[in-house]
Amino acid sequence: MPRLSRLHQNSIATLIRDYNSLPGYLKWFFPAELEIALHAHQATTHEVNSAWNIGNIFINHTWFFQRWFLSCLDTFAQSALVRRCALSLRAGETEAHHPAFDVAVTPAEGPGPLTTYFENAIMRQNLRDPVAQGYYHTAGNYANVDSIHAGLYELNGAGLLVGDAGKANFETLLVEGQFTPMTVATCLVALNEAGLLSGENAQTNRDLIKRRSSLSLEYLGSVINALRELKYAGLFSGETPQSKAIAQANFNAVLQHDEAPLAVARSLIQLSDAGLLTQNEGQEIRDIVSSHQDPTVAAHTILALQESDSTTGPSKLRIYTQRKVPTLFPLPTAREESGLKYEQGERNTSSIATPQL
Repeated sequence: MPRLSRLHQNSIATLIRDYNSLPGYLKWFFPAELEIALHAHQATTHEVNSAWNIGNIFINHTWFFQRWFLSCLDTFAQSALVRRCALSLRAGETEAHHPAFDVAVTPAEGPGPLTTYFENAIMRQNLRDPVAQGYYHTAGNYANVDSIHAGLYELNGAGLLVGDAGKANFETLLVEGQFTPMTVATCLVALNEAGLLSGENAQTNRDLIKRRSSLSLEYLGSVINALRELKYAGLFSGETPQSKAIAQANFNAVLQHDEAPLAVARSLIQLSDAGLLTQNEGQEIRDIVSSHQDPTVAAHTILALQESDSTTGPSKLRIYTQRKVPTLFPLPTAREESGLKYEQGERNTSSIATPQL
């Protein structure tokens, strides 16, 4: 892997030096996880992976008062390394897989060093298809060549650069953005694992990912996390025709929401656990959640209404969620609803009670 750029090396070296110069009593306030990561960094040759761990730990395991109390932490918070790691996390990258971060923190000397790295990586993958090799050379015509190369490397490792499907996958990567192509590649790999890059919907799925990539890198990162959580919950698998159909329906629901795909996925998991996505109304319930401004509110409302009235059909659920009923408090039962009063006298409570439909 390319070495960490000197700028980022210096940021970590400065933090280590400042930590070592702290008086003993101040070291008690230094984040323990970060201290361990800094010691590990000094003993490793995998600088990029180590730097990602340091940035991730700093972002997720330091408190505001620690940064305010220790000037070395406040200085590190302003570093380009932390900003790059924050971008990586927003793109849905993990400790085991962070290509956007890798590209961002390697020497900014043009595409040469990274291009050489990816070409060597291709040889290690024993790539023999001259058409697929041509994709790497074609990527050189684009300003974000390194990101496209990283995406191609990922697709090649998953066997997704072969034949007509390989060409379609390559064309899907050709999007704007410094890190967007490699994030698109991660989405395509997830789709392939669920069986959604084959069959009649394959190109539609590619086009949807490419179209949605124009929203933001953070949006695609949220999509990646959404598909990951659906997979862990057993709702994004192509092992059988039935599970593939479920994966396709869930993918469509996640990508339908313009702002909160991860919230849609988590809502679907809750509804599936309650057995509401296996009924005939499952697709309509998906549509309700994915079209609601706040998918979490929609899901909680459906669950609460379902608990109070197991015979409620999807049309009643849709009307109910469209009224934007607050679900921070338990919804009253029909009997409780009839007795609800304010101290000032009886009042219409339809804004918090189950409406009579």
